[in-house]
Amino acid sequence: SNVLLVNLLIAVMNSTYERNMENSQTEWAFYRVQTVLEFDEWADLPPPLNIVEIVHRRFWRRESGDDAEGEPTQRKQTTKNELPINKRDLKDSQQKAIASVGLEEDAGEIAVLRADNTELRRRNAELTRRREELE
Repeated sequence: SNVLLVNLLIAVMNSTYERNMENSQTEWAFYRVQTVLEFDEWADLPPPLNIVEIVHRRFWRRESGDDAEGEPTQRKQTTKNELPINKRDLKDSQQKAIASVGLEEDAGEIAVLRADNTELRRRNAELTRRREELE
């Protein structure tokens, strides 16, 4: 019975670990996308040279019909800082981020561990049944 309890404990810990790994991979991918979008908002030039870019942006806003505060006077325009993002884009970014790190190998390893776990559970049930028959 101790072996059965230890196997049960191992199975519960394994499923909890797998769930945490899936959640952490998803969270990591979302934070990576957030970081990429944050860097996209920054200026392209280093601080001494970014004055040219700032002046260009201010001039472009004035030419495009924005008021002094940078608000559009006619209709809302999508700027570089306001990218339309949907779940499909985030999922694609997540898959690319996971692929770039090479987590496919880990996923294959997890599949092998799941198969081994299933086989051990089957053998454990068979041994328990045999023990009950002998008693």
